[in-house]
Amino acid sequence: MTISVNLAGDHAVLRQGLAPLMEMESDIVLLAQAANGQEAWQQIQVHQPDAAILDIGMPEMSGIEVACEISAQKLDTCVVLLTMRRRP
Repeated sequence: MTISVNLAGDHAVLRQGLAPLMEMESDIVLLAQAANGQEAWQQIQVHQPDAAILDIGMPEMSGIEVACEISAQKLDTCVVLLTMRRRP
């Protein structure tokens, strides 16, 4: 079974690190990458991936806002939210 994925994060190093790892897997197809939430949401609507890996803190739309849109539109896309939080 192949899993289609969209990857979104505003840090290029995140995308550049995760994308090659996913592309190495024969059962994962990376459909698109986005640098902000609005771009991610547009791509998800077009591609309707099995999964969306979203950074929580993106410009234009947060990963949480994108996840809410996925839910509101009743898409069959599973969501994985990533975050980097520094401890005080």
